[in-house]
Amino acid sequence: MILVVGILGCSGGDTHNNLTGTWTGPIQDSRAGRGMLLIHFSHRDTQLTGTWQQTFADPCNTTGGTLTGTASGSFDVTRQSP
Repeated sequence: MILVVGILGCSGGDTHNNLTGTWTGPIQDSRAGRGMLLIHFSHRDTQLTGTWQQTFADPCNTTGGTLTGTASGSFDVTRQSP
């Protein structure tokens, strides 16, 4: 399972592109089917931190964790299960 989130045009110096907040939306997984993705971002300068959770009908497929990164022109958050 691979989870990739990409947001373009983010820059820590521009308040119009601040990602702080809660982001949610539908996701589709090749094994688990349709689900929901919930991300809580904290964005200060170019530093990103937060948590994420993907929820599916079968609780065995529901996972989450923490994330850290740097926002410049774009960023990707990738989760790969073994």
